[in-house]
Amino acid sequence: MRANIMERATTVKILTYAIAFGTAVLFITVQTATAQLSSIGTYHEKIVIDESGSARVTLSLILEGCTAPQRIPLEYSIFIDFINRTAALYEVDTARVGATRFLVVRGCRASRDTVEVEFTVPHYFDRTKLKKEAHGNYRLSRRFVQTAESEIASFERTIVLPKGFVVSSVDESIPQYTEKDSKSPFTISKIADRHALTLRAKNMKLGDVAMVSMRVKEEGKSAVLFGILMLAGLFHLIFFRDVLKEQPGDPPRPRGTNKS
Repeated sequence: MRANIMERATTVKILTYAIAFGTAVLFITVQTATAQLSSIGTYHEKIVIDESGSARVTLSLILEGCTAPQRIPLEYSIFIDFINRTAALYEVDTARVGATRFLVVRGCRASRDTVEVEFTVPHYFDRTKLKKEAHGNYRLSRRFVQTAESEIASFERTIVLPKGFVVSSVDESIPQYTEKDSKSPFTISKIADRHALTLRAKNMKLGDVAMVSMRVKEEGKSAVLFGILMLAGLFHLIFFRDVLKEQPGDPPRPRGTNKS
């Protein structure tokens, strides 16, 4: 009888441990799934290029359901003057995995977290190393590769050109713009009297790319060329006005005199 009681007690203890172990495994599984299901709600980047060609980058992020350190992909391998604008709430470091560099955000609240950082990218648009093309154009191409496990729901990159520069043309973009699209993936605008281009993409998964290739040139070059053409046209009209008035068979007459 006593042996049966002890055997039952041992069985109950084993079952209790098994239930506890199963509960722990389930908890860890749920936590891991939650971390994997987190997403980068917005990845908005504003790049302001100064006259030297360096760029000040402001990166604004909204993290959805972040319960673990979140890795945020970066295009830039070198940057300086890093500032965490949300340092009172989140710890932000940088890490490198192979050739890829990330921001690592810690301190997420498992709901909706807003993080903002700033940094400077030297030689972002270094004209001394770029070949000037026809009509004074420079080619400016930027490519972002989504290397995070979390999906980026809304990607937006605004490139503000140096003062006095304009966008001549957009040669290629990813996402591509086709006639079937109701809205272009890029827009050209002015921000504080400076020309800018904004590229947008949605639901970027691991391995997806957002890219733009455009031609830019100094605005003054176009104005000077337009002025020269206008003066040449005006000179042409003044110089040849008498020739245009002469009729076939009329004797030649001194320039500047009116026909009586």
